[in-house]
Amino acid sequence: MVKNMEKKSLKIDNIPLILWGEKSKKIIIAVHGNKSNKEDLVIKLLATKACNKDYQVLSFDLPGHGDRINDTNYICNIQNCVKDIRKVYQYALNNFEIIDVWACSMGAYFSMVALSDVTLRNCYFLSPVVDMLNVIESLMKYTNVTKEMLKEKKVIETNFGETLYYDYYEYVLKNRIEKWENNTHILYGENDNVWDKYINVRADNVERATGAAATGLGLAEAFKWFKNIDLDSVQSGVNNLQKVVDIIQDFGHKSTKKEDYKPRPLYKHFED
Repeated sequence: MVKNMEKKSLKIDNIPLILWGEKSKKIIIAVHGNKSNKEDLVIKLLATKACNKDYQVLSFDLPGHGDRINDTNYICNIQNCVKDIRKVYQYALNNFEIIDVWACSMGAYFSMVALSDVTLRNCYFLSPVVDMLNVIESLMKYTNVTKEMLKEKKVIETNFGETLYYDYYEYVLKNRIEKWENNTHILYGENDNVWDKYINVRADNVERATGAAATGLGLAEAFKWFKNIDLDSVQSGVNNLQKVVDIIQDFGHKSTKKEDYKPRPLYKHFED
């Protein structure tokens, strides 16, 4: 039974949001993945868990998704996604005392770039994309596109529905995450081996999905994961990840006690 599952539609600038649950001091910002939206079933599962624990959930549509799918003037690139996530975080900072982040797939990568300079109490990443540079360069290699070609043409359409942008590629190159000090829980597929050499296998907050969920995480597996997470726990330090591919150069080990937690504001230098 969902406790007080209220839904309120909001807008921050042109970003459509949903605030789930009864009024609380605790919020989880939910960042969906590719081809998803703010009301996807997996976000509803998250809201079910969180609202029963006296949290609220704040979900929103990334550019080019959900209610913004027809907005061709504000495309889904990393620059726009990072900007929007930071606006949503600022709203949460102004209205809540405790801020956690849940993110899926590419939404996890965008969140790590956008929020690398803030303090979050907990992060929950579902099958996260962590090496966007490798993703882009693999697409380039597959389509025989060189860096020089992309720089010259700026935009190159592929024959399988993806578009390569030079400014996107350049942004990823210049904005690598150098530090991530937030306590992070991860669920990833058995065949998603990008994490293998970076994870301390004894860590309790990293879980590998098996069976049908191994290649594409199933909703049943995700729901089981949500049920087993103690949303109120803040563990000491982050020992589950030593280094995340090329993106994270230094993974922090700062101890964060529950009573010491305080959200940190955005750094102004990050803004456009």
